[in-house]
Amino acid sequence: MYGDPEIYRRKGFVPAETYGIRTADNVYMPACQIYPLENITKEEFAGKYFEHSCYQIDEQAAQKFDQQFSPRISRTGLASQRRFNKLIQEVRPFKG
Repeated sequence: MYGDPEIYRRKGFVPAETYGIRTADNVYMPACQIYPLENITKEEFAGKYFEHSCYQIDEQAAQKFDQQFSPRISRTGLASQRRFNKLIQEVRPFKG
């Protein structure tokens, strides 16, 4: 799953990189977390994580859908946005 490592670590999640799991784009992303349910080794579990196709959004269809609602006020500089930007800067390419 994807989430802030500082939050999910408290619940037992660890970086997916610990088990050699990287994104479909072949990068290690700190927000990509795993909750191991068994004693597994990196060699048994390493590979790429591919999101289900239901997460692939048609941007034009989404914009058309959003037009049904009142306009939203766009805000920037929020703490969650700053945290997200920090995590994005920590993305590293897989070297293998």
